Amino acid sequence: MKRSKFSEEQIIAILKEQEQGLKVMEICRKHGISDQTFHNWKKKYEGMSVKELRRVRELEQENSRLKRAVADLTLDVQILKDVNSKKVVTSADKEQCVNYVKSNFSITHSRACKLLHCSRGRHYYQKQMPLKDEPVKALIIKVIGKSKKGRKKVITLVQKENAQYSKYKIRRVYKQSGFALSKRMKRKRIQNPSNAAYVPLQANEEWAIDFMQDTLYNGRRIRSLNIIDPYNRQCKGMFLAYSIPAIRVIEYLTTAIEIYGKPKAIRCDNGPEFISKQFQLWLENNDISWSKIPKASPQQNCHIERFNPLAQVLFDLCQPIIKKINSISSRQVTK
Repeated sequence: MKRSKFSEEQIIAILKEQEQGLKVMEICRKHGISDQTFHNWKKKYEGMSVKELRRVRELEQENSRLKRAVADLTLDVQILKDVNSKKVVTSADKEQCVNYVKSNFSITHSRACKLLHCSRGRHYYQKQMPLKDEPVKALIIKVIGKSKKGRKKVITLVQKENAQYSKYKIRRVYKQSGFALSKRMKRKRIQNPSNAAYVPLQANEEWAIDFMQDTLYNGRRIRSLNIIDPYNRQCKGMFLAYSIPAIRVIEYLTTAIEIYGKPKAIRCDNGPEFISKQFQLWLENNDISWSKIPKASPQQNCHIERFNPLAQVLFDLCQPIIKKINSISSRQVTK
């Protein structure tokens, strides 16, 4: 909000000029203000003297101070009611309650310590390594040397030098002395951009591929690589095997390309077989673009997802036939 260049005492003095007989236009021209500003001042300060204005200002300040005091007392009561529901005995419990109050009520550390009768120095105190840890530190330095070693290897080597040191003591000194290695950051994969599914206008414009798995009657798992053309929903192949790594995916796609021709693009999810270096290199060598979809977005590969339930029905129909063939062949072997 823009602050006025006139103080409240000056505004009252300007308003009194009208009472002395000056016209509003002359007063506004003299002080460089507008008529609207003059009438707003008159509505707010009319009939007030400088002493009354100062008294009103003092009362407003006193009122705001009392409001702050009441708010602080109300907050203190609320904090104590919340904390008293927990059993606080030891200094560690008090420190835990101080951290809880600071995080939930957004108050300063000194105020929280004063309410809970906890020492402020405990928060700032840094434990010093005692002299009895110096031999352990010297052994750790000797074992590490110029190379970098992890905690488990250091504990084993130090205990070979001196078996009386426990692994807990060695680990504490190793960590407090700053010998601990930094954690290796987990590599984060870049999310693929959104790629909505569409119906091509001609055949072999784009193929959709996906895996499907089922369990045979004997409990063994079987996988199927399904390939369709979204243009006419034609199934380009269903290749069954117990295991289908990236090399077999390439073989099956090569077989389908020899029969139906090469597509311009292949749409698939982010399975390990499809994001492998072998499959990506094969796509690049055959001049086939990879129509990639974001992670956990099967709706963007909807054509093959619609085909998979139909293939599942075919699997269920074939199970009794396979079981019967196997039983007949086993009877012939026994004869």
